[in-house]
Amino acid sequence: MRRWTGYLSAIVVGALVGLAFSLKPWQEAARQHAKSEEAKTEMRKLEAKRAALIGANARFESTSGMEAEARAHGYRKPEEKPIDN
Repeated sequence: MRRWTGYLSAIVVGALVGLAFSLKPWQEAARQHAKSEEAKTEMRKLEAKRAALIGANARFESTSGMEAEARAHGYRKPEEKPIDN
C-alpha cells in the first residue's frame, strides 16, 4: 500500500511539474493566436478596400464611366443644350 501511494504521489508531482513548465508556452500560443486573428481581420479590411478601389478604377477608365463622372460634375458635350426643369 505504501509503495502504491509513493507511485501515485510521484505521478501527481510529475504532472504538476509538467503543467507548470507547459503554462508559459500555452500562454504564448494564445497570444500569437490573438495576434494572428487581428492580422487576418486587418487583411480582410484591406482586401475589401482594394476590391472597391479596383472597381472604382475600372469605372473611371471606361468611356461610359468617364462620361458618367463628368456629367456628375456638371460637364456636358459642346453641342448639348442643358435641360431646364
